[in-house]
Amino acid sequence: MDPAIYSETTGLWIVMKSGSGYALIALTLGGPGFVAVPCDIDGDGKADYAVYQQSTGLWAIALSGSGYALASTYWGGPDFAPVGAMR
Repeated sequence: MDPAIYSETTGLWIVMKSGSGYALIALTLGGPGFVAVPCDIDGDGKADYAVYQQSTGLWAIALSGSGYALASTYWGGPDFAPVGAMR
C-alpha cells in the first residue's frame, strides 16, 4: 500500500502514489463513525482503501484491482471489530 493518511472526521484520504512519483491524490471514503482498515480485499496483492462502521457493520471499499471502483457491504456490527484481510 502506498503511504496514506485518513481523517476520521471528514473521511478524507490523502495518498502518496508510488507509481506516480509519489504524487498526492485525495479521495473521500468514510467519515464520522468509520475506522480505516486498509487490506487486500480483492486479492490482487495490493491493499485496498477500506473503512468500517462498527455501529452498522457497513464496509466501504475502493478496490485497487478495479481502478478503485467503490463497493460496499454489510458484515459485522456492534459486537465485531474490523481486522484486515489475512491470507
